[in-house]
Amino acid sequence: MSVHPTWLERARARITDALAAAPRGPWNRGLWLTARERYRPLALPRGFRVEVVDAAGTPRRVLRCHGEGRPILVVPGLYATLDEGLFLRIARVAASETGRPVALLEDRLARPTIALAGPPRLDPNEPGRELGAVATMLGGSVDVLALSAGLVAAWSAPCSALARVVGFSGIRDPAALAAHLAHTWLIRTYYGMQHRRALGGTTLSQRALEEALASWPPLEPPERQWLLVHAEDDPVVPVETVDGLPRGRVCRVPRGGHLGFGVLAGVGIYVAPLAEVSDD
Repeated sequence: MSVHPTWLERARARITDALAAAPRGPWNRGLWLTARERYRPLALPRGFRVEVVDAAGTPRRVLRCHGEGRPILVVPGLYATLDEGLFLRIARVAASETGRPVALLEDRLARPTIALAGPPRLDPNEPGRELGAVATMLGGSVDVLALSAGLVAAWSAPCSALARVVGFSGIRDPAALAAHLAHTWLIRTYYGMQHRRALGGTTLSQRALEEALASWPPLEPPERQWLLVHAEDDPVVPVETVDGLPRGRVCRVPRGGHLGFGVLAGVGIYVAPLAEVSDD
């Protein structure tokens, strides 16, 4: 008797096959892959529009595109703005390849949102509350593509609002990230530069952000369908932070840097696990 693979097994196979087929090159260092991602601003594509929504009492900017079926909500990492190249390309591919409604959520620590909503409150419960409110606005039962720090919001959001969560380079343990930043000069310098770019003119310092992250407890997996893709050469989020998670739900791959999977296999790799709508 044949056994049909579950959504999780199919999603894992799509990721591993795509990375295995990626051409080899001089990029065997995770930091190189991370640095290669292009974050330069891009023009917003046709069919998308910017909306300001009420996210648990906080105005948040969302880039939306209409479609049919279960919505896909893209939740990027720290400081990400709506026109930032990597995340905008992911949202555009998600819309074109699935035909489903797609929304890209601007990070709470991005300068445009701070200008709109005021200085951030560094509360570990806030990202999940706000993400849950945005998911409810989209109709509830959304699929979430959580990138880097986006996993903090996705895993702490109310279970009723989300159907599936797929994370790439996910930050499961903010305290481990803060310790890594504090003791790794090159990574801390890089994120300090991103911090100043995104938060210029605010009173929030790099040290204040790291101290807040250091006080946040590790996240526990939610009681819903989820998959976490993490590269062993990730220079930003230590791969050890995924140890202890159920092996069948972690796709641990040898290379990819920090969100460098698109460099290896194309931006479509981020959307591949959500290419189908399945409730198995």
